[in-house]
Amino acid sequence: MTWKFDTDTQLRDLDDGVFGAHLTHRWSIGAVPNGGYSSAPAIAAMLQATDRDVPLSVTTHFYKPTTPDADARIETEVHRAGRTAAYASADLLQDGVARSRLTGVLGTLPPAGSPTRLMPEPITIPPPDGCVARDPAVQGARMTLLDHVDVRLEPAALEMADGGATDRPISFGGWVRFEDERPPDPLALTLFADAFPPPILMVEPSAGWVPTIELTVHVRRRPVDGWIRAECRTVDVHDRLLIEEIRLWDESDALVAQGRQLAMLLTRD
Repeated sequence: MTWKFDTDTQLRDLDDGVFGAHLTHRWSIGAVPNGGYSSAPAIAAMLQATDRDVPLSVTTHFYKPTTPDADARIETEVHRAGRTAAYASADLLQDGVARSRLTGVLGTLPPAGSPTRLMPEPITIPPPDGCVARDPAVQGARMTLLDHVDVRLEPAALEMADGGATDRPISFGGWVRFEDERPPDPLALTLFADAFPPPILMVEPSAGWVPTIELTVHVRRRPVDGWIRAECRTVDVHDRLLIEEIRLWDESDALVAQGRQLAMLLTRD
């Protein structure tokens, strides 16, 4: 079976360390491709350039929004390749303009279910059937991303939306998987880490757009098939900038990824 995510992130070899990709409108928030989606071909390019299969740690700096239904050029550079990890970077360009730069530590991980020494327990939330689908109306934008990624929020997240502003960390739980039930893998986790609504929207309804400036994702374990459980937190808001954190567990209760991002807090006015 051909999965939609794989089709819409596939690469073309253009030159030594240079790849082509085509970014579609099918994974967008509003008119802009989701950052987790637009980063996926560049992460795949770094993996291919280093001959590794897991993005152990990837940081993306988003310079400019990407353009949907347009080709992209990905230029990679391998900085060091050792036995345990390789270090590489990738620039994603459209029309000759750099849209983002990624730096990564690429490597491998043991099979899902391998023994672990220390790991946080997953949050307790209702099962997916007891949660509510992410509503695009909260941000007032069409989200084609949600045609392909099934994002569900615990009911408590909706209750927070009626609670008004707060000066305490804001958090909620939820679930995510592909709509076509493509099995999760390390590359998919980098998308899922950017698929949930910013928690600040639960208490700041005037914040219609929260663009990401920088996103770091650590992939910790290979996921088993099934839903991915998430805990999303906004922990620091100051001077129109905020810090968000996310942790992802698979259905075996293994922590499979965690992320942290710096984003802008914009209003609809």
